[in-house]
Amino acid sequence: MHAAIHPNNDILMRFNAVILPHVDRLLAFAKRRTDSVADAEDAVQEAFLRAWLGFADLRDDSKARSWLYRILRTVLSDEREKKGRRRQLVSITRLEDAHEELVGGGRDAVFAEVMARLTSEAVHEGLATIPEDFAVAVELHDIDGFLRWSPGSRG
Repeated sequence: MHAAIHPNNDILMRFNAVILPHVDRLLAFAKRRTDSVADAEDAVQEAFLRAWLGFADLRDDSKARSWLYRILRTVLSDEREKKGRRRQLVSITRLEDAHEELVGGGRDAVFAEVMARLTSEAVHEGLATIPEDFAVAVELHDIDGFLRWSPGSRG
């Protein structure tokens, strides 16, 4: 059996003596850096799990406190990154939903509304600001209704 799963009594006693006295300070530290007490408790629990799994690497018991803080800071940093990625994903999803809502079912309605607001002068002024090849392509597609042009197609 793996020692991390079924520790011998000496390892468990050493862990309890060296590591557990730091719980309150680590929890206070985590509370100041998280959004909720539950998040702080989860971070400390994860830090203690990592400490248990890496306990054999701790050679000097007098350095346990700084070692634990380093582990906790890593846990908190990992959580911030995850939350940032989730927020970004939520933002992207909302943007995609809004885009789909705008162009999904009523694409002709959106295009008609935009066209109704544009004067022909505004369209020609806009086309004059982009390179000629692009202006021609936009004009042929969006104004004259051509779907696609390829170099081999004539007529």
